[in-house]
Amino acid sequence: MRSANGHKKSPPEDGLDLPGDPPLSAIIFALEAKIHKRTGVDPRVEPEDDVSSVDRYFTNLSPPDSGPHIQT
Repeated sequence: MRSANGHKKSPPEDGLDLPGDPPLSAIIFALEAKIHKRTGVDPRVEPEDDVSSVDRYFTNLSPPDSGPHIQT
Protein backbone atom coordinates (compact mmCIF):
# COMPACT_ATOMS: atom_id res chain seq x y z
CA MET A 1 0.00 0.00 0.00
CA ARG A 2 1.30 3.49 -0.83
CA SER A 3 0.55 6.86 0.72
CA ALA A 4 -0.41 9.94 -1.32
CA ASN A 5 3.26 10.92 -1.76
CA GLY A 6 4.25 7.46 -3.03
CA HIS A 7 5.98 6.14 0.08
CA LYS A 8 5.16 2.69 1.34
CA LYS A 9 2.84 2.65 4.35
CA SER A 10 3.42 0.06 7.01
CA PRO A 11 0.24 -1.69 8.18
CA PRO A 12 -0.80 -1.40 11.82
CA GLU A 13 0.72 -4.08 14.06
CA ASP A 14 -2.49 -6.05 14.71
CA GLY A 15 -4.55 -4.65 11.87
CA LEU A 16 -6.96 -2.91 14.26
CA ASP A 17 -5.06 0.18 15.37
CA LEU A 18 -5.30 3.32 13.29
CA PRO A 19 -2.92 6.28 13.55
CA GLY A 20 -4.00 8.40 16.50
CA ASP A 21 -5.97 5.61 18.16
CA PRO A 22 -4.87 4.24 21.53
CA PRO A 23 -3.21 0.82 21.39
CA LEU A 24 -5.54 -2.15 21.75
CA SER A 25 -3.85 -3.17 25.02
CA ALA A 26 -4.73 0.22 26.55
CA ILE A 27 -8.38 -0.25 25.58
CA ILE A 28 -8.45 -3.76 27.10
CA PHE A 29 -6.82 -2.48 30.31
CA ALA A 30 -9.44 0.28 30.60
CA LEU A 31 -12.29 -2.21 30.10
CA GLU A 32 -10.83 -4.58 32.73
CA ALA A 33 -10.56 -1.68 35.19
CA LYS A 34 -14.19 -0.74 34.54
CA ILE A 35 -15.31 -4.34 35.13
CA HIS A 36 -13.32 -4.45 38.38
CA LYS A 37 -14.83 -1.16 39.56
CA ARG A 38 -18.42 -2.20 38.82
CA THR A 39 -18.35 -5.82 39.96
CA GLY A 40 -15.52 -5.95 42.49
CA VAL A 41 -14.08 -8.91 40.55
CA ASP A 42 -10.69 -8.50 38.94
CA PRO A 43 -10.96 -10.13 35.48
CA ARG A 44 -7.17 -10.50 35.31
CA VAL A 45 -7.13 -12.92 38.26
CA GLU A 46 -7.80 -16.54 37.40
CA PRO A 47 -10.28 -18.40 39.62
CA GLU A 48 -8.48 -20.74 42.02
CA ASP A 49 -10.25 -23.89 40.90
CA ASP A 50 -13.14 -24.29 38.48
CA VAL A 51 -14.30 -27.56 40.03
CA SER A 52 -14.58 -26.13 43.53
CA SER A 53 -16.56 -23.14 42.30
CA VAL A 54 -18.95 -25.48 40.44
CA ASP A 55 -19.29 -27.63 43.58
CA ARG A 56 -20.08 -24.53 45.66
CA TYR A 57 -22.68 -23.45 43.10
CA PHE A 58 -24.52 -26.78 43.17
CA THR A 59 -24.20 -27.08 46.96
CA ASN A 60 -25.92 -23.71 47.30
CA LEU A 61 -28.69 -24.90 44.97
CA SER A 62 -29.55 -28.02 46.95
CA PRO A 63 -33.04 -27.80 48.46
CA PRO A 64 -33.39 -27.51 52.22
CA ASP A 65 -34.29 -30.62 54.16
CA SER A 66 -38.08 -30.87 53.97
CA GLY A 67 -38.54 -33.18 56.93
CA PRO A 68 -38.59 -36.94 57.34
CA HIS A 69 -37.99 -38.97 54.22
CA ILE A 70 -40.27 -41.88 53.39
CA GLN A 71 -38.49 -44.93 52.05
CA THR A 72 -40.41 -47.07 49.63
